[in-house]
Amino acid sequence: MIEKYIHDIYNKKINHYEGYESFCYQNCQRIILEYAYGSNAILFINTVPSIEIEAMDKLRLREKDDFRSLLPSVNKYTNRFYYKDDESTEDILNRNIKFVYENKSPIIVGADTYFLPYSANHKKRHAKHTLILCGFDLTRNVVYVIDWYSPWFYKGEVDIEIFLQARNSKNEKDDSFYSGTPIKNNWAYIEKIPQYSADKLFDETIKLSKKFYFNDSDKGVIAALSLLLKCINVMENEKDYNRVFYYMYTLLNRKKIFLQYIEYYSNLKQLDRNTIFITQLKKNIANWDVIVILLLKQSRRYNVKTRNHLIDKISKSISEELIMIQTIEKLFWKRRMFIDETKFI
Repeated sequence: MIEKYIHDIYNKKINHYEGYESFCYQNCQRIILEYAYGSNAILFINTVPSIEIEAMDKLRLREKDDFRSLLPSVNKYTNRFYYKDDESTEDILNRNIKFVYENKSPIIVGADTYFLPYSANHKKRHAKHTLILCGFDLTRNVVYVIDWYSPWFYKGEVDIEIFLQARNSKNEKDDSFYSGTPIKNNWAYIEKIPQYSADKLFDETIKLSKKFYFNDSDKGVIAALSLLLKCINVMENEKDYNRVFYYMYTLLNRKKIFLQYIEYYSNLKQLDRNTIFITQLKKNIANWDVIVILLLKQSRRYNVKTRNHLIDKISKSISEELIMIQTIEKLFWKRRMFIDETKFI
């Protein structure tokens, strides 16, 4: 094997989309797919908002973890690996480097940002993260990575010894929301994806969004926000607010990338009829921006006036979500008469 190789993705312009700050793995998938298939590749990404309620009597909300990848119909082309503690980090990295060179393909690798010199977390706090490994120079003992993630937007070298620490980190628990889960040298690659209809991918996204978010069942957004409202009425502990803040911040970012998905498809197909839903979603996101700020304030110092403001904003959001549920039903659920099977890849 040669001693130096850099994949061409390293030299390409990389787009940044607001909201992917909470979804580093999907951000890596997006970058690799856009290199391979162009801007339409965004339609492969699962941007669906979701809420799961673990218990009705306590505020335990979470997102469906398996949504942080590609849409289910194409996710089978993603392969991800985790390793046990007794496996050699050096051997795993050597196999990663060999894979990148032999397949002429960038890969996605897990890392702890505590060890990454360019990260804002460097030597401050631990956090699980993913980035793209796209090259190496064994004569200089460095790898080439792309970590196009706010706030650092890094494309450059990382010393292999430092990289090994980041890859094999225990990711010790600290005040970071993303600490506490071992990295386990995880990595992933994406196989070549066959042709898919843009309309079918969009339909899949809308169906999932109705099933897991935009519905008024006991598993949808209305039930979850009603539960949140009930809990906030009696919640006074800053730590509880901090936990809710992180989840709601993630959900806010989910809404932002979902909006981008809807806008992109609508522009691609020149569908003016989707404007009403896009307008409603933008209004709802603006309201959620305020909700997240208020939750952050409460997580730092509890205040009754702020709590009451928060209750008003969440109540408003429930009304907005109900309207969007109705709009999705009218606009998208009966849209099959408009579908063509045009393939975009």
